[in-house]
Amino acid sequence: KHQIPPLAERYRVIAYDARGHGLSSAPAGREHYTLNHLVGDMHALLQHLGIEQAYISGHSMGGATTAGFAAKHPEMTKAALICNIDGGQQPSDPEVDQAAAETRQKAMAFVRERGLADYARQQIADKLAPPFIMESEDEQQIFVMRYAHQPLLGYLGVGEALPWRDAWLTEAAQKLTMPVAIIMGTEDVMHRGAEILHQHLPQSHFVSIENAPHDSMNARPKAFNQGFIEYLENLEQGKPVAGRRVL
Repeated sequence: KHQIPPLAERYRVIAYDARGHGLSSAPAGREHYTLNHLVGDMHALLQHLGIEQAYISGHSMGGATTAGFAAKHPEMTKAALICNIDGGQQPSDPEVDQAAAETRQKAMAFVRERGLADYARQQIADKLAPPFIMESEDEQQIFVMRYAHQPLLGYLGVGEALPWRDAWLTEAAQKLTMPVAIIMGTEDVMHRGAEILHQHLPQSHFVSIENAPHDSMNARPKAFNQGFIEYLENLEQGKPVAGRRVL
């Protein structure tokens, strides 16, 4: 919601609900939420709309879809803007991975019993929501509404499938040849993995959004938009785009 209006001033913007989200279909079962499914959905949509090439971008799971799409359909990817995800590069830490898995299982058990809106409220009550949400009643309402609009089967399917960890993505993301921008909040747990992806791609541009969590595009939308739009402008003007930017 923070990115579409400024981008729409210059571009045709196509934003869609990924499977398991919003008004898109949300079948039951993790087998419906592989990264191949998500990439296939994006490809089918662009074909349906008659779009042969586009700037491809996504946040979190959408960022993994962007990287996967760029790897499988480079001829359709004018540039890949991978936001708030690591492209499968995050170094493995058994203790951290185990703790994350336990937290995820508890969350899914809570959601099955109480639903997603109550889960969001509990995150706020336990002060586990990001700081920018905890500091604003308006943002807390938006946070709850966002979860309330998430289909339950989609949340559970994605939470079990973890498509951003599909094994093929790690190597595929390291071999991208088109222009790539990586945008990441410095407080995101996957910031290290994003840095590694940047190191593998000499043509890539890395934008660090300071003091921003995983939802960097919501926590600091002006900085995020600046980095995003500056990159596209420099790319279109033929200016050097590889390097780093801190905002």
